[in-house]
Order: sequence, then C-alpha cells, then structure tokens
Amino acid sequence: LLVARLVHGIVVDPLPGELYMPPSQLLLLSVGACFLPALTALEPPSERTLDLARHAIEVLGAIAMVGILYVGLRGVFQGSVLYRLATPVLNPISVGHLGVSVMIVAMCGFAGSGPGARLLRSLLVLLSVTVIVGSVSRGPILAALVAALLLAARPRAGAQIKLFGVVLRVVLVAGAIGAIAVAINYLEDSGIIDVVERLTETLQDVASQERTAMIVGAWQQFTEHPFVGSAFVERRFMMNPHNVILESMMAVGVVGLGLLL
Repeated sequence: LLVARLVHGIVVDPLPGELYMPPSQLLLLSVGACFLPALTALEPPSERTLDLARHAIEVLGAIAMVGILYVGLRGVFQGSVLYRLATPVLNPISVGHLGVSVMIVAMCGFAGSGPGARLLRSLLVLLSVTVIVGSVSRGPILAALVAALLLAARPRAGAQIKLFGVVLRVVLVAGAIGAIAVAINYLEDSGIIDVVERLTETLQDVASQERTAMIVGAWQQFTEHPFVGSAFVERRFMMNPHNVILESMMAVGVVGLGLLL
C-alpha cells in the first residue's frame, strides 16, 4: 500500500511542491533499502540464521562505528568542537540508532559467552554507547536507556526473577549512566564537545518545533482522508512526519494503520 501511495504521488498524480529528496532517490530508498530487504522477514529464521545475523551485526556494526568515529573525531583532532556525530550521507539519528542496535545485540549475547567473548562484547557496548552519546540524538539516547533497563531486568534463561539481582543490575546501569554524564561534563569543560545545550533544550530548537508542526499537519491530513489516506508526505513541509504510526495513518488511512499494528 505504501509503495502504491508513493508511485501515485510521484508518477501518476505528482504532488505539488518540492519533495525533501529527489523522487528517484526516494523510490530507490523506499523500495531498495526498505521494501525488498524486509521481504526476508517472511521466512521464519532458524536458530543458526539468528546466530549468523547476531555475529554479522556485531562485526559489521563495529566496523561501521569505528569508521564513523574516525570521520567525526578527525575534526576534533584538528582543534574543532564536536557537535554531533554524522557523515554527509548518515544523519545523526541514523548514527545513534546504529549504536543502539549493536548495543542491544551485544548485551543479549553476554548469556552463555566465554570470558574472551564477554570482554569483546563489553568493549563493543562501550563503543556503542560512545557513538550513541556522540550522535546527540534524543530518540536513540532514550531508546538506549529503555533497552538497557529492560535487559537489566530480564532474568537469565531458565532462572527465576530475583529482586536483589534486578536491583543490582539497575544500580549498575544507573552507575554507567552517571559515569557517562561525568565524562560528558569533563569533555564539555575541556571544549572538546558541545552536546548539553541540545539535550537540555528539548522541544525548544527549530528542528523539534518543525517536527511538532509536521505531526499536526499529518494528523489533519488523516482526519480529512481517514480511510484511504492523503499523501506519503506532510504537505506543508513535503517530508515524512518522523512518526511511523502517524505516517501510516496519513499515507494509507486506517487500513494501513491496522496492517501496521
């Protein structure tokens, strides 16, 4: 349905105005980078497939994060101040969610690992947290905190939930968060990074205000066409409203929302 809405809004009845990216690139990303890879989810994975996927995420994710850190920190070594980790083709939120994904997979891999593998995964988690914080993207940072707390409260396979164990894990997570905060404060005082202002001015910066306006516009488009949807973009800003549930309602109506849920 979303692909049909996309083709309709680009080819059959082009939307008035300039899209946030060229139509050819939008089609390539939507079909090539989202739809076709998602077809693999139609095949129920075996345990071996999941193990291969986990190792691939850890190895390729580590390589990607080291490369991103090299690009981002190259300017710092030349005397620049780091504002957000990103590249010309990867925005900060994508960088942040890469770190979150690798962190979750690495933390889930601790169970049953030997001492060497646990050490490597601990270093990978540390690398992931560095990338997440360096992206200074609020969504990935919140996702990382929620995921860490959920994993801390999860009992081991076959074990019973023990209050002391859960509390100990949560305390360890809180201690890690405190250590990260101290490190950020030190780097801020040293003039190496500048991240606190963005985190403390939630909903006050221009980007947050624009996204709020997009959400309002997308909701209005849904209420005007609740059954079949309106368009694949929010018509005022000509881009997606940065909310997958609302976007499905805006683009393909209650039918699309039902399929998504």
